[in-house]
Amino acid sequence: MQDRIPGAHVADPDAAPRPELSVDDALVPVDPDLHATTSGFRTPTVVGTDIAWLVEAGFVDVVEKEMLPGMLMNGWPDDPEHKMMGKYCHADLARSFDSTGRFLKLAGLPQDEIEDLTAKAKIDLENPNIRAYYPIYVVYGRKPFEGEV
Repeated sequence: MQDRIPGAHVADPDAAPRPELSVDDALVPVDPDLHATTSGFRTPTVVGTDIAWLVEAGFVDVVEKEMLPGMLMNGWPDDPEHKMMGKYCHADLARSFDSTGRFLKLAGLPQDEIEDLTAKAKIDLENPNIRAYYPIYVVYGRKPFEGEV
């Protein structure tokens, strides 16, 4: 905190998607294969812990904020900017299935089941009727002014 000037803000750059898949208004039910395959992409940051770390470090006005629209699963939004974000996220997620498959193999799942699971999940991932996203949370705080605390 010594390198921050009083009043400067800091944001947690490691804030990660929490391990839940959200669906606002799915037109079809979310296939559990999609959730099972995508839930292991990244170990999520425990946002509550990040809040405690910033407070312990002496920051004030520490806030947890959900970033909207979150990590969209595909290009389902009507808004052109969100649609493009969804397409980028879709491409990233689709590439991630291969590495997720390696983790499933290490967990003991047979190769044919891994291939079947990832194939089904890729089909669901491309379905624009599944309006799914991962919520993303960011934690930020402000270095207090002298004499403020």
